[in-house]
Amino acid sequence: MHYEDILNQIGPFGKYQKLLVFALFLVIIPPPFHFIGQVFLAANTDHWCAVPASQMINCSQLQLAECQEEQKSYSIPYEIDDDGNKVYSSCARYVTNDEDVGRNMSLNSTDVISCDAGWEFDHSHYKSTINEDFSLVCDRQDLPAYAQSVWFAGLLVGSLVWGSMGDWIGRRKTFILTVILVTISSIVTSFVPN
Repeated sequence: MHYEDILNQIGPFGKYQKLLVFALFLVIIPPPFHFIGQVFLAANTDHWCAVPASQMINCSQLQLAECQEEQKSYSIPYEIDDDGNKVYSSCARYVTNDEDVGRNMSLNSTDVISCDAGWEFDHSHYKSTINEDFSLVCDRQDLPAYAQSVWFAGLLVGSLVWGSMGDWIGRRKTFILTVILVTISSIVTSFVPN
């Protein structure tokens, strides 16, 4: 018996098969978004220390980009990279006195402190990332990698547990149970505040 003979015997690709493919399509599409979601959600963007309002320079005559660059040059330590570009520190700022702040201030101190007023982020590529929303930078920059590791550890354990569960109670019941659990946990995760 040949393959074509079997197809003639069972019939063409009908309504039931189309419905089955559509149902499986709805279940198969979301997992890849979970797998690669962190690449986009936790993307590394340029960031620097926010300067407290009391130490902001007066740049009413400047454009926003020029003002930001001048504020950074007065308050953020930098190095010159191999290409001759300024690379501002992401996790430190100069110690300044409130009375020294102004457009023509000169810093005599090279004392730096960690970012005590939060961070500012570059929004040229991403409007918002979880790194910005939850301040996952500097001493907390490893947390997204830990979250990804926990995700894949859960995937490993889940594969073993749910595979065995499918053999024990049946694949259909296990499939429906896991879809319900993933749906509930995904909805709950979207409301996590920190």
